[in-house]
Amino acid sequence: MLDKGLKDFDIDTIISLIKKEDKYQIEKWGYQDYSLELWYLFIAEETGEVSKAISEYLFRGGTKFKIIRELIQVITLSMKMVMMLKKGDKDKVNIRPVFEKLFNRHNLGEAVNKAIKEINDLYGR
Repeated sequence: MLDKGLKDFDIDTIISLIKKEDKYQIEKWGYQDYSLELWYLFIAEETGEVSKAISEYLFRGGTKFKIIRELIQVITLSMKMVMMLKKGDKDKVNIRPVFEKLFNRHNLGEAVNKAIKEINDLYGR
């Protein structure tokens, strides 16, 4: 798969899928209030589901649809987490460990520091 950037990206379709997933999650679980760490664990669990869907696609006749569905769940939870961090008490939130765990597993090294700097600059930290 070749990454060609997001210039031809159908963002409206993706946003629609994210909104549907958000509605589904709220209907299923209600509004939830958890710690930063627990929200991250939910994202990690969903990331594991993506891995499982890819394995099933490659080796057991799974579908691309299942992979996309799992990725939408990861994106939805990630967006919710970003919004909660953005709206929350920034002085009480340390986003560095979340990004280190997320990005270091993919050996992105310098990308971690760049992402954290950009977010800190964006939110005035």
